[in-house]
Amino acid sequence: MISILLVMMTLLSIHENAASSGKATMYGGNLYGNACGMSGTAEAFDNWKYVAIGTNTTNIPDNFDSGYGCGKCYKITCIGAYGNNPGCSCGGTITVQAIDQCPECDNDHFDLNDDALAYLTGSSSMAGLCGIVEIEYERVDCSAITTNFKVTNKEGGTS
Repeated sequence: MISILLVMMTLLSIHENAASSGKATMYGGNLYGNACGMSGTAEAFDNWKYVAIGTNTTNIPDNFDSGYGCGKCYKITCIGAYGNNPGCSCGGTITVQAIDQCPECDNDHFDLNDDALAYLTGSSSMAGLCGIVEIEYERVDCSAITTNFKVTNKEGGTS
């Protein structure tokens, strides 16, 4: 009985870490005043590795999770054009940090800042041509983000 339970737990953990399919689009970003309240946080990551995450309209947990998804990291791999867009090509992989909510996005829709989508597609012009790309994504720890970060006390706060 214990061995069956261990096998089931192992299978569940493998499924939890498996990549899921979705799509990514590009937005201008909102470094200051975003839904996560992480004002200026992306500056710590050279302003190019961030994403607004979607919510879910079904009963399964969503990525934004009422704000608890803020600060989480996702590994996103570009698969190719989303839909019929023969001029679009991509193939990069990037780790991004969630610093904003995309209220009009579903749970499998990642709204990348323009530099992150350009990285996935190879250039800003290709990112603009693609507009929407098919991706695989998985939640990962943030260890892939290796640049230093800074902590700034809010004006009027105590040290």
